[in-house]
Amino acid sequence: MKVIIVDDEIKICQLIKHLVDWDTMQMEVVDIVNDGKSAYESICRNRPDIVITDIRIPNYDGLQLIHMCKEQFPSLYFIIISGYSEFEFAKSALQYGVEDYLLKPIKKKELENALNRIREKYEQSRSSEEEKSELRSYASTARAKIQQDFLTHVIASAQEMRPQSAFDLAEVNSAYDCSFQPGQFTIAIFRLFLRDGATVKNSEDFLVAKLQEITREAVAPNCCEFLSVSSGRSVVCLINTQGDGLARVKKQFHRVKLEVTNELFSSISLAIGVGSPSTELSGTVTGYREAERSLLNRFCDSDHYIFEFSDVRDSGKVVSDLIDMKGRDNLIAAQERMDVNAILAHVRSLQERLGEYRYDSSLVCNCVLELIEILQFGSKNYDIYFQKFDVEESRRKIGNILTFDELFDWLKNEIINRYQEFANLKKVAEKKPIRVAKQYIYDNYNKNLTLEGVSNHIGFNPTYFSAFFKKETGKNFSEYLTELRMKNAKLCLISSDRDIADIAEEVGYGDIKYFSKLFKKVTGLSPSEYRKLYG
Repeated sequence: MKVIIVDDEIKICQLIKHLVDWDTMQMEVVDIVNDGKSAYESICRNRPDIVITDIRIPNYDGLQLIHMCKEQFPSLYFIIISGYSEFEFAKSALQYGVEDYLLKPIKKKELENALNRIREKYEQSRSSEEEKSELRSYASTARAKIQQDFLTHVIASAQEMRPQSAFDLAEVNSAYDCSFQPGQFTIAIFRLFLRDGATVKNSEDFLVAKLQEITREAVAPNCCEFLSVSSGRSVVCLINTQGDGLARVKKQFHRVKLEVTNELFSSISLAIGVGSPSTELSGTVTGYREAERSLLNRFCDSDHYIFEFSDVRDSGKVVSDLIDMKGRDNLIAAQERMDVNAILAHVRSLQERLGEYRYDSSLVCNCVLELIEILQFGSKNYDIYFQKFDVEESRRKIGNILTFDELFDWLKNEIINRYQEFANLKKVAEKKPIRVAKQYIYDNYNKNLTLEGVSNHIGFNPTYFSAFFKKETGKNFSEYLTELRMKNAKLCLISSDRDIADIAEEVGYGDIKYFSKLFKKVTGLSPSEYRKLYG
């Protein structure tokens, strides 16, 4: 607690300051002043919790000071100090809510008791206010959660294509603590699109929460009722308006756009999908689907950020017009051959053919999903793991892509990355037999080891194994075996004085003459010369 001491006698001020252990009391003297005018200015500036003041001070007297401050700072605590002759005068100050009065000369115990009483009242008041604040916050949070449950129910009904239920306005208001009024009910989806690695997961949650806050502040004042819930990178809003309220709300969308892109990140884009307004609350289920469909229009017109269902256009084309059975078979055949370039050529061809129909963003999205389904089928049918696409996961990823070109860039990169992943796994898998062969040779190099024996161990044809081994190691089998045997022979020669014939037999040569001849051919020295030189 902050304390100010007011007395025209400097010695009295210093006495009060040094009479109390303020740290122990959890208090701090923030100022000492000697007249009423300076005291008032200091109180306005420092906002203390306690003022200890004499009655008789220059300019404003103590009672004037208390009267002025209590009007402006009603929670301020005052302790009055006075001489014996002013005792009756001091008591009259109690009507202003003075906590205590102390007679001069001031006694330490009396001052400490007065301060302790004030501290107890302060802590009780603060605790009570904190409890009230917590209860208000809890009630507000609980109400928002109950309301969000209704909007979550609407979204789930739309996503799961449930039959549209009739919502009775009075029943919904009662069950979900809402304040819906007869009028228009509109669903709007605000979605963030993050570019250039603008964020990671933790900050993504923050950005969506910030978007929800900005949207509520801008839109809610223009509504009879406003509900919002976050979902992925989106904030879904249910907007209830009357009269020209919806037009006023749409004007606020520009404010949301500016605040999001200016306050958060310049590398963030915002798109808003708006469903058709309905005079029935039950129309919000269809409104959600329309808002999602409207958002797809970003693929054909990324320069705009508000997309309304009334602007959605249909080309009259279906997926089979662009991906026929022949194209499907060719794509699967390319998968079977693991021909990634042919697969990418199919993707580029689809991109070009869709170019003239890109205004029909639903067609664009469905064609991409169909292509992914074909790749998924091919991966299952031919066990080609590098293209194991998950359609639902792909659908979610497409929801976070802003433009037509970015959509196809993402698809091509997915194919390339998965192919590379497969190629790396294949490379590792292909090298595994070589690792097994090397280990087998190392464990058995001192025996009568043959190419056929090693081939049989790993299950390869000897001719294929011989070529494969040389390709992977750069040496043929006999060269690799000889190098390993000679390496161990050299180690035995320089680290022991064992007979050369014993060493030859230990590394796999029963004929000492053949061993010595081969050793000299490899090292340029006979075994005995090598031992003498390096041993």
